[in-house]
Amino acid sequence: MKYVTVLLIGFLFSFQAHAAELFLKVAEGGTLEVTVSDQVQKNSTGKFRFFDLESGNVKLKVKYGNSYSYLFDGTVRLHDGKRVIAELTLNGELVILNTTWCENETWCNNNSGYSSQNNQPTYGCNESAFNEMFAELKESGLDSKLLERSKMYAAKANFTSAQIKRICELYSFDSNRLEFAKYAYDYCADKGSYFIVSKTFGFSSNKNELEQYISNK
Repeated sequence: MKYVTVLLIGFLFSFQAHAAELFLKVAEGGTLEVTVSDQVQKNSTGKFRFFDLESGNVKLKVKYGNSYSYLFDGTVRLHDGKRVIAELTLNGELVILNTTWCENETWCNNNSGYSSQNNQPTYGCNESAFNEMFAELKESGLDSKLLERSKMYAAKANFTSAQIKRICELYSFDSNRLEFAKYAYDYCADKGSYFIVSKTFGFSSNKNELEQYISNK
């Protein structure tokens, strides 16, 4: 009997250790229903936490609680023993903010990935500070001045990929956009989501150059 109990505990521990987690923040307001694999949650807080998920490309659906129209219907990549923290933006874009190891039970079950006080990510540059910097960058005028300022902020502010993408969209020329994107990558808080920055380029050659730059890091 003792042998069977030990085996059972070992099995449960192994299952817990390799389970994946998804913490999702949805920018859209209202009562929402989120389905991840075969788990369903419904609330109006905009924050959803899923545990004991399988790894791999997992089906993710987000919709209003009383609607059949989906805000998002796709997949999210999950990993054994890791928590993926993501946000669904107002334009329906799923952004991976961070991927962390689940170090222990307390961390995995109690940490939401967001500050309970201001609903901001607990890493990277919070939206309030970013919006102030972004407003200043918009007033830069020429790309040369924008490049100087944005590099200065990127080195200190720990921007997320989504924030870097917004800054890249301010540039008039792809060449300057590429220079900033390369520079900002080294200081990015969520490098795993940096592919969204490539969407800002007008020329595929610059997109390819950024991807090559990242692959060589």
